Amino acid sequence: MTLTDILDHQGGTYVKMKLSDASAAKLADWCDQHGITHDPATDFHCTLCYSRTPVPAAEAIAGPVNITAEVLNWEHLGTTATVLLLDCARAEQIHQLLRDHGASHDWEKFTAHLTVNSLQHLVLLDSVPEFDLVFDHIAVRPLQK
Repeated sequence: MTLTDILDHQGGTYVKMKLSDASAAKLADWCDQHGITHDPATDFHCTLCYSRTPVPAAEAIAGPVNITAEVLNWEHLGTTATVLLLDCARAEQIHQLLRDHGASHDWEKFTAHLTVNSLQHLVLLDSVPEFDLVFDHIAVRPLQK
């Protein structure tokens, strides 16, 4: 870790797992088949950390991964989004690792999830995808002050 990494993260740190292209395409098809409006310009991802406390050490985990998650259910995340709830032990482990390195967390507990649409298009789902989701990349970026 360099001094630049530390200075870049002064405003906090954001870490996410991105779906593989194949899983993203499969999930986009599933959303289309179920009338779920999603923004193709927004990547499907699972947020692992949105920390207002700097965690420059997170840069060490950025890069390719092969992490599989099962979709358990869905819910509305407050009034802002419809999300798929995931069973993903690796996401929970990585989140805890980041917490152990000083990451803050604004919620009572971490819930691995993937947003399928936003406030403008909240939907009620009658099913969830019956296929596993594969994440192939962890991205880390500093939060802006």
